[in-house]
Amino acid sequence: MASIDFKFPGMSRETIERKAEHLLRQYQPSVLSAEEPFFIEQFVDLHLEDLTGVQPDYRNLPAGIYGLTDQNEMVIDLSLVEDPTARQFLHSTTGHELGHAILHVPVLRNYGRQQVFAQKKEGQGEVNLYRRRDLKAYEDPEWQAWRFAAAVLMPRAAITALCRRGYNLYDLAQHFQVNLIFVERRLRQLGLVAG
Repeated sequence: MASIDFKFPGMSRETIERKAEHLLRQYQPSVLSAEEPFFIEQFVDLHLEDLTGVQPDYRNLPAGIYGLTDQNEMVIDLSLVEDPTARQFLHSTTGHELGHAILHVPVLRNYGRQQVFAQKKEGQGEVNLYRRRDLKAYEDPEWQAWRFAAAVLMPRAAITALCRRGYNLYDLAQHFQVNLIFVERRLRQLGLVAG
């Protein structure tokens, strides 16, 4: 069986920002004006399957794996859902997997691949993934999914408005219901400083 080299199309930061903003305008526009956080769990449960054809599920995953997405389902580890102290981590993980569902599942379907994220040893199977170290950031599906998660959970317009109002890191983390490190990275991405 002949193997093919598979690489997801590159995507600019701006393209990812626009895709996240489009989703928010369509489903919860109040997030863009910083009125409230994105209710990501509700969105996934109510709209993910209709929007992408990907069915959400919550079940125990192997240790160290908190989410996975293929062209049929998005799975979030049940331990995150059941642990009230892991809410912020749950939101960022769900945002990351939502990024895969929106940005990458259409590509997988176009190529007729069930699960390309599972790398195999060279010579086994028909799909050879490029290794992350060989990709530019904008070509890396993991970078793309994290960028999407940040943009959908902390939209540029909302985080900019809150910074202008003097919100500090803790205020921003509480407003967007994400952890501090996620806020710090987002601020750096956008060239912003919290109050």
